[in-house]
Amino acid sequence: MLAPLQGVIVLGGSTGGTKAVEQVVQQLSATLKQAVLVAVHLPAHFTASFVERLRRISPLPVQAASHESRLEPGKIMVIPGGQNMVVRPISNGPWLGWQTEFSTEMPGFDVPSIDLLLASLARTIGRKVTGVILSGLGSDGTAGAQLVRAQGGTIIAQNEQSATVFGMPKSVIQAGLASQVLPLHSIAEFINRYGSAASPAHAQARSVSQLSLG
Repeated sequence: MLAPLQGVIVLGGSTGGTKAVEQVVQQLSATLKQAVLVAVHLPAHFTASFVERLRRISPLPVQAASHESRLEPGKIMVIPGGQNMVVRPISNGPWLGWQTEFSTEMPGFDVPSIDLLLASLARTIGRKVTGVILSGLGSDGTAGAQLVRAQGGTIIAQNEQSATVFGMPKSVIQAGLASQVLPLHSIAEFINRYGSAASPAHAQARSVSQLSLG
């Protein structure tokens, strides 16, 4: 029987995002109680090789998400390249659960859309969502981050010094949506310590200027 899900963590990125995701995933705790969704702007034919790279380095099981893949504690699911996905509730067990579904919505040119994924999670899971906006060009993730924060969730932005391309994290930071601004090597530590239970109030207890160094 599946354990109840304690929250969902989204790792989102674009240019430079695959390497950033690999570093975060490699450092995640093997006892993580949250589900992890990875959304990086990639063509469809790169999905299988990306999943395989993550499997080689991850302490947690990794698979490509598909239609009606159930979110499970301690499991990493990669949104397939060239596809948009959302998360919907399911209730065919002893407690409420969630699953991924393909979506035909196209909120922008970036696929898979981090905005669309975060928006669906904000609606269904609310404050137990942690969105991590990693290296990437553009602003995908900002609109979704706004909805996550409005529901009491947490948004982590990679800092400029450690990002290959600072566009996506910078957009989130400039919009005032980052609960934490962290160097890449500190993101997994934060997730392992606080996971999706980290509230924006707690996350802002330390100075963003201090956290952005390194």
